[in-house]
Amino acid sequence: MLWAAAIIASTLIGSGCDSDENKPDLTCSTSGHPEDFLPGTVQGFDEMAGARQTAATIPELQATVVNGGYQPYELHGFQEYVHTAYQGSAGVSLATIDISITEFPTATQALAMYNDTQYGIKPATSEPVTPPVGDASRLARSFGSLTIDYVVCSYWVKLYVNDASNDALSVLQAFATSIEQEIAP
Repeated sequence: MLWAAAIIASTLIGSGCDSDENKPDLTCSTSGHPEDFLPGTVQGFDEMAGARQTAATIPELQATVVNGGYQPYELHGFQEYVHTAYQGSAGVSLATIDISITEFPTATQALAMYNDTQYGIKPATSEPVTPPVGDASRLARSFGSLTIDYVVCSYWVKLYVNDASNDALSVLQAFATSIEQEIAP
């Protein structure tokens, strides 16, 4: 009986908490500032004037960008952050896409942010992004909105659109792919 318990414990410990699909490529050599990866116009969506905010310190992040929600960024060791918004038409409606890109010292720390449940970063329910982006990705649907977030190299990328239509999803996926290609060409 003790032997069986030891085998079960060994199996559970050896399996880890993340599947291989949630482990980023730790050999990625991409480097750059998150701002460098923001796309120009994508499917008729242009960056809104004055929307861009950046932070490279916790006080900057706390005071101007995340509005008090800086703790998970600090916990996981963020290095740089950029947030901006794009506006355009998704089908028949005007939509706004919010994009944030956060750089962490390592891919492991970016993945820890992506999987953070303590601060509610990881949504309660999500589905795979199709086609997939990054080293780990997910799509979360809420009433009237969509969010795609993913990890690529040591960057955590989060995209949000205030529209839940298929047209909005298509634009969100185009942005996600464009950013991924900039980070890891």
